[in-house]
Amino acid sequence: MLKNLFGGKAKQDAAAQPASPEQPSTDIAQPEVSLADLPAKLQTLLQEQPKFHAIYEDTELIEADCCNWAIEQQILVWISENVKPGFSTLETGCGYSSVAFAIAGAQHTVLSPIAAEHDAIQRWCAGKEIAMDKIEFLAKASQDVVHSLPQTPLDVVLVDGNHAFPTPFIDWYYTAERVKEGGRMMIDDTQIITGKILKDFLVSEEGRWVLETELGKTAIFRRVTSESVTRGFWFGMQPYCKDPVD
Repeated sequence: MLKNLFGGKAKQDAAAQPASPEQPSTDIAQPEVSLADLPAKLQTLLQEQPKFHAIYEDTELIEADCCNWAIEQQILVWISENVKPGFSTLETGCGYSSVAFAIAGAQHTVLSPIAAEHDAIQRWCAGKEIAMDKIEFLAKASQDVVHSLPQTPLDVVLVDGNHAFPTPFIDWYYTAERVKEGGRMMIDDTQIITGKILKDFLVSEEGRWVLETELGKTAIFRRVTSESVTRGFWFGMQPYCKDPVD
């Protein structure tokens, strides 16, 4: 079992569900990984645990470099093992995942509103000789900008920004079509109702998305069609929506 190197509140695993012939198992994967198995610079990140996040009110900075809302270690392991140099990737939110995408050599876009957090990540990476030339930081709320980005295809998307309604759904909607067939959509914080609804919806989207795995509170889906995943069908064609609410 991986250690929680980040401190803070304990993470609660989602309940395991039995596999079916149509769906892969959704048992929570807890790979046996030691720091020695990870790239050296990712080891350093996990050992030093730098504080990248800030306290702010709306977009007014109160205190910088004081918090660590780091994503779970097993997601960093997944990024290290599955993201290849030259992959085109995007995340909403920023933090240790941004560093992991940089270490993996991805052409990566970061959407989050606090420039001070981007600066902290870039300073730490510069000190560790982690190349940031392929990382684009956009200091804007994702819901204000994600729809206007270039429509280049994406290999991996991580939805982990603002979890308040309706932002995760906006982030998903405007990135889902850009995910390549065979590409991955990662939904973090599925213990929050917005993340859970989005996960449950995607689980039901047979023929469009397949749940590959759940790692802690992150669900990772693979797109399995080249056809549209957001357009061209009415609500009755979506299993999540077709039945009347009791």
